[in-house]
Amino acid sequence: MLIYVLNRYPYYSQTFIKDEIEHFKRLTKTVVFSLNDFRHLPEMIPSSSRELSVLLKLGMKTITGSVSLRELLLSLYSIFFGIYLSKNICKNDILRVHLPKFNGLAALTAIMIKGASLIPVFHSFALFTHNTFIKEICEKSKSVETISEYNVKKLTRFTKGKIALIRCGIDTEKIVPVKTIKRDHLIFVGRMHPTKGIVRLFRMLSDTAIPIKLVGGGNIRKYKKLAEKLNVSAKFTGALPHDDVLELIKRSAGLILLAQIASDGDRDGIPIVLMEAMAMGIPVIATALSGIPELVENGVSGFLFDTVEEGRKVCLNVFNNGVPSSIISNARERILREFHGNANLKKKERDLL
Repeated sequence: MLIYVLNRYPYYSQTFIKDEIEHFKRLTKTVVFSLNDFRHLPEMIPSSSRELSVLLKLGMKTITGSVSLRELLLSLYSIFFGIYLSKNICKNDILRVHLPKFNGLAALTAIMIKGASLIPVFHSFALFTHNTFIKEICEKSKSVETISEYNVKKLTRFTKGKIALIRCGIDTEKIVPVKTIKRDHLIFVGRMHPTKGIVRLFRMLSDTAIPIKLVGGGNIRKYKKLAEKLNVSAKFTGALPHDDVLELIKRSAGLILLAQIASDGDRDGIPIVLMEAMAMGIPVIATALSGIPELVENGVSGFLFDTVEEGRKVCLNVFNNGVPSSIISNARERILREFHGNANLKKKERDLL
């Protein structure tokens, strides 16, 4: 049985996880355990000496390794969740863990008790933020998967075992090129989160008269006030269903994402929304951070920049003049060549079936 252990499910911004789960549900028995499911608290109590031993071992390291009360409490909860999980798996099962931090600790607890196989997928959150058990998760895994060469370099610090580089991808049969590009606004898609660089984005668009739509949940009121203060023509839609997001991207002059490193080390991996825009033929404008240059080649399949002034010039040019047709065709070809969802799911089947 293939078992997904997730921090939260479903989660609107993690379409790549939903697509993977639906794919494997068609191929094999697949179940999902989510840490935000609190219905099983009585089953989290240790009922054997083995469960108690693992609880004490991981609990002691949690107490000494946590850097905040929040992390301590979430980690302890994850260990107890792992005890519950161990009572619902068998030795031949495969535990699949995306963004393995707290859910990674739950899965680690379960396999230490029951002995099932673990295959984690590291994006960025669990790899670059504080993660007390990352070494143990890697060492006890059948294999470790990640989505970028940037991440592979980091993972080699924690494991000498197998590291599989398998890209996230998109459905290129569903996401097809637009016939014409409208140039009446730019679009941002993502959470209102420090990793998304919205403050920097507004400074970049300040006094440019370029309208921008921001699609995503978070502290919208805070950013509305900032947009007014910096004289940015911004419209906020809030979080929307995925199909609605795709429709809005199609109607934009370009998609912009100013990824940056948050104070806790968190950062974007290779954002799916960039792939979606590139597959549609919508120009992408992004910062050259993390694995993004592995997707976007500056001046060839999109635009990368480092400074606010560079970004301002690119936005003005894309909005006012459009982009050469070669960039549009190169961008979709890049997706078809390496970020094709079905092809990359086939690669995952080798380990998961």
